[in-house]
Amino acid sequence: MILPKGLPVPAVKGGAIETLVNDIVDRNEKEKLLDITVASVYDEEAERLAKTYSASRFIFVKKDFSYILTALWVRVKNLFGKDLNTYNEAILKKIKKTDFDFIVVEDGAFMQFESYLKHFKKEQMIVHFHHNHTVPMPLDRIYSTYIGVSNFVAENFRKVTEIKDIQVLKNGIKTENFLKRISAEERLAIRKELGFSLDDFIVVFCGRLIPQKGVLELAKAVNAIGNEKIKLMIVGSANFGDDPEGNEYISLIHEEIEASNGRISATGFVHNSKLYKYHQIADMGAMPSTCEDSAPLSFIELQASGLPTVITRTGGAPEYAAEDTIIIDKDGDVVEALKENILQLYNSPDLRAAMAASAERNAARFNTETFYKDFVDILRKKGNE
Repeated sequence: MILPKGLPVPAVKGGAIETLVNDIVDRNEKEKLLDITVASVYDEEAERLAKTYSASRFIFVKKDFSYILTALWVRVKNLFGKDLNTYNEAILKKIKKTDFDFIVVEDGAFMQFESYLKHFKKEQMIVHFHHNHTVPMPLDRIYSTYIGVSNFVAENFRKVTEIKDIQVLKNGIKTENFLKRISAEERLAIRKELGFSLDDFIVVFCGRLIPQKGVLELAKAVNAIGNEKIKLMIVGSANFGDDPEGNEYISLIHEEIEASNGRISATGFVHNSKLYKYHQIADMGAMPSTCEDSAPLSFIELQASGLPTVITRTGGAPEYAAEDTIIIDKDGDVVEALKENILQLYNSPDLRAAMAASAERNAARFNTETFYKDFVDILRKKGNE
């Protein structure tokens, strides 16, 4: 399983794709149905944790002297018309003599794996898309199987590919992590730490602070509500680096925070293992993505925590929603729709309670046990063929 260049597995730095792969690895420690090798970027803490696994091994790509040499070699090759990726090639150097059944590319630079066909057959190459990709079809030359995280992305891919083996693997989470509850004392302590009081009505957003996730629209909606008791907790970080547009977006969010007079608070990055505590101090969730969100893990997590949630009708998200989830049009006036539905839930305790119960029941369908079993079934079926 080849992770995108960015974050490590074990997923000590978070990351949606990284967490999903980590969940497969963790489940495999119990089931031991697969012999897994995971390739990702190097991280000292991840390397230390990797030594505790017995059913999986881990390959880490360091930016060492060997990596620099690979980068130079890739640059020269690309001058002569190749389309190589340094990170992918660094992994290939480490695995090309190993007899794997399958290479599963977990999104990332998926277009730049043609060089792998010198050492592995096309029938062994699988791409697992976590986003809604409709790309030109050099992919048909590289992969024999496509795995999508929702019917939405699978159907979109069918329109642009000649690949026949297209599978849907619904995401799963460790639902047990979000069934945990905190004491009244801890709930009050966390609220106070963030500047909230016990009788505040808190809307929680969890995710990356990028335009596609709609956090700016959500902040504007909360600020547009006149009720001083309705507040917003933003959980997540940007990971923009030196991107000027990204930094400008963060500035706009900060402007809304400053204009809120303490009604909006941002926590920064919170590790997945502690996320449930922040869910537990909230009264409702909001995931107002403005892009075609393929299958947001944060939405499943909010449901598993028993939070009534407002989402936008985007991509595969509705496939993961409980029947009574409030779904608004992402192409309409998102700010006004968020405002109206937040107020509706604020004023309707019975509705909140009913939605909370159905959300928790619905999330139970998307657990790591089912996710792992379905992944194994896809590989087993392909192996038999």
